[in-house]
Amino acid sequence: MDSPHLRLLDALRENRSRWLPARELALRVDVPLAELKASLHHLTSNGYRIEAHPQLGYRLLGEPERLVAIGLRPDRPTAGIPSRVIIEETVESTMDVAWALAARGDPHGTTVFAEAQTHGRGRLGRTWAGGKGKSLMFSLVVRPAGDGDAGHLLVTIAAVAAAGTLRRVSSVPAQIKWPNDIVVHGKKLGGVLLEHKPATSPDTWVLGIGLNVNQVPADFPPELAPHATSVMIETGSAASRELLGRELLAELGIWYSTFERKDLQLIESAWTKLSSTLGKRVMIEERGQNYTGRVVGLSPLEGLLVQLAPGGLRSFRSEQLSLQVLPD
Repeated sequence: MDSPHLRLLDALRENRSRWLPARELALRVDVPLAELKASLHHLTSNGYRIEAHPQLGYRLLGEPERLVAIGLRPDRPTAGIPSRVIIEETVESTMDVAWALAARGDPHGTTVFAEAQTHGRGRLGRTWAGGKGKSLMFSLVVRPAGDGDAGHLLVTIAAVAAAGTLRRVSSVPAQIKWPNDIVVHGKKLGGVLLEHKPATSPDTWVLGIGLNVNQVPADFPPELAPHATSVMIETGSAASRELLGRELLAELGIWYSTFERKDLQLIESAWTKLSSTLGKRVMIEERGQNYTGRVVGLSPLEGLLVQLAPGGLRSFRSEQLSLQVLPD
């Protein structure tokens, strides 16, 4: 997205309660008046409702209900994320679309959003359901340079980015339930999914993130309602999916740079601050065998560190295992 359009949108959003005179707005956006009018037209043509007054200036009245690419691209993408933003109305799974684009050679950072998924999938073969126009659902093509064992680390940085963005943008006290759930007060608000096809060249992964944004309790199936939540449920007001998506992509880019630098200490520290699992008694099922113990830490390379009872310290990778938090 051209930065003048984004700066204009941000200025209008930040001043919803008042008119912005054209000259003041042009100074804020740092463009000549003629270019300001072009940017205003660009926003209105993408569904933003902007009121104009010959003396008072401009103000934002409303935003498109559906996602638009113009508002999802960060002003300064980091580490190639995103390189391209695609928005679909309804797909079976954004993961499938991203894999198809990767197979035809689309670059690292290609990102696919969908308003609705009919067969969205989660970890361990589970499904992911998201109400149309109420969730934030996207998948991202990732091509780590020379790192065939990147999976655990990619899930960790994606979860850190998602929880951190929710806290900063929506003031929701999101935490990470290892390995890939985003929870608030013990209820699931979102999750991370990572898929890898070893035979791909260059080495390619697809990273998916789904967040409940504007659902109300009635939007969840009865069996999920007691265990699910959304930004709207937690805050009492609707949130901008577009703003949340843009900020999350920006945060993902920053954390992907941390991943590329292999700054494991920073990744571990961030996870520790955001973890809902640290210090908890847990039961882990791995390949048909159950282990019980207390979570004492996270090794970005080795996985979750659990002091077994009985037994010693053991690490668990996230692949093909499930975790249940036990009462103390």
